[in-house]
Amino acid sequence: MVQMDETQFSYEQFLELKKKLNQAGSRTIQVISPSMEPWIRVGEELLVLPLEDHPRAFDIIVFWQDHRLVAHCVWKFRTQPQSQAETFSLNYLAFDPPVSEDRILGKVEGKKIRFLDRLRISLKLRIFR
Repeated sequence: MVQMDETQFSYEQFLELKKKLNQAGSRTIQVISPSMEPWIRVGEELLVLPLEDHPRAFDIIVFWQDHRLVAHCVWKFRTQPQSQAETFSLNYLAFDPPVSEDRILGKVEGKKIRFLDRLRISLKLRIFR
């Protein structure tokens, strides 16, 4: 198990973790930030699977940013001019800088945002953006 903010990850360490995830097929990661509450709580363990396809809106992904792992929700995924995800924190409803596909570790399994919550969040994000 990896704690998401346990250590600073170099890009090389992140790539090694991603390689191990792809070999093993899954990895457990523990959350230590409240950025996704109440949907994902501090201390909760997330099952992360390798990406099989581009992430879709409201998928929760784990990615490498600022030398740490982050689990946030996907708003959009673009393939042009380069493949990258627009992500945001559910708790703060704040957007992250774009995440290139090579910095995505994987997709969180077993966490879904309900339809009505998606509508509510979408409206708030459109207002504050």
